[in-house]
Amino acid sequence: MKRKVTVIAVAILIIASLSVFAQVDPSWYTTQFNQNSSTMNNTKNFQWELNSIYLGYLQIKRNDDLTNQYTWSELQNLWDSAHQELTWVFTANESSPTLRNVEDPSLYFDVKYTITVGGSNSMNTSPKQIETNLGISSINDGQIRMSITPRNKYRYGWEGTYETTLNVQIFAEYGTENQVLIDEYMFFIQMYYIEQGEVPEPVVTDLQVVPYSSAENIDVEGLHNSGGTLVVGSVTFTSNDDDPSSYYSLKISPKIDPDFGDFEFTHESNSSILKYKVYVPGRTLPSAGSFSVDVPGLGTSGYWQDFIEIAVSDLNYTSNYLFPGEYTSDIIIELVSD
Repeated sequence: MKRKVTVIAVAILIIASLSVFAQVDPSWYTTQFNQNSSTMNNTKNFQWELNSIYLGYLQIKRNDDLTNQYTWSELQNLWDSAHQELTWVFTANESSPTLRNVEDPSLYFDVKYTITVGGSNSMNTSPKQIETNLGISSINDGQIRMSITPRNKYRYGWEGTYETTLNVQIFAEYGTENQVLIDEYMFFIQMYYIEQGEVPEPVVTDLQVVPYSSAENIDVEGLHNSGGTLVVGSVTFTSNDDDPSSYYSLKISPKIDPDFGDFEFTHESNSSILKYKVYVPGRTLPSAGSFSVDVPGLGTSGYWQDFIEIAVSDLNYTSNYLFPGEYTSDIIIELVSD
């Protein structure tokens, strides 16, 4: 079973002619996530506390320092409804959220999460993923709690340490071509039942994406007419995993319809699109849609690691008419492990 570990977007900008247009910028917001430490380091016994376990809180507000942002002077309507009404996406670890025993995965407890906003608005979450629209002014102290379904008369034989994750994402203009990820946090939950179990050293992974300056103000016509390619960013994967039987790959896909869509730039104000292809120099051929590249194995450090660059080619290979204006596109990089 493949498991998505993290998602990072690389923004690519092309300008056919000078135009001023502003999408939502994550720097317009200030976010804060805080997790109750007793729920993340195997120090909490949930044997007697199964209902409404406090996991932590999350906050978001308008950045107080907006006047120093380079876009502020150009945007008279910066804080309209699209920027205030945000979408929160909560993604659990499985289709039915659970706490699983780290030594015996067949042992698990069903769980539900409660998100309380402003002290009154709350919602129980039992499916794998839920989405809710909330105004920014409401998120002063959004509390997240977990309730664990008891095992009735079963008590002994279920001892040990249990783990799960809950991913929280905050989006502006969610579900549109202008969708922007404001921030993301992964609640890693580790508690024990009756007595602590043997917890192996956790595998820690890190995925760093660096957009190059070449990803902005691309000469569209020049690149199209020459049939050239352009390297737009790099990806560095590191880990403390020294198990040769592990498996990692990097999935590279378009943000809109990652599984079946094509890489394409979308115009700021009309339906014009410019299709292009993406590849990893020296590792893959140009691809119009999603593709994966395997991490080759343990690096010279003895751990799983990799470095790749991301390049674009075949810009506007469908020869669409090039409308003046600004076009944008996102490339999603996912670390996948078995």
